[in-house]
Amino acid sequence: MIELSPNNSTQYLVKESIENVLLANGSFTTQQLSMPELLRNARIAEKIKSGSDEILLEDSEFETLKRAFSAYRGFGKFDVELLRRIEAVETVEVQEKK
Repeated sequence: MIELSPNNSTQYLVKESIENVLLANGSFTTQQLSMPELLRNARIAEKIKSGSDEILLEDSEFETLKRAFSAYRGFGKFDVELLRRIEAVETVEVQEKK
């Protein structure tokens, strides 16, 4: 998750970290994903990975992401900023173009 750049500063891999949490299983999480749930989470992870710096998720997708983060165990000090940003996400009203 953390990669050291040539000047020894840390680089946090945000999208990859989100993907790891969405698809986590085993001792690091309490989520037990069924096949449909795993595929749903994988689609959300792909959407996040293919997006730019800002990603628009449906309410249900964001709820899935929050559930995965709530179930995950083993966060550390490098994760604090990511967790703060997820916690502080703003709701955006979207209107269809006509």
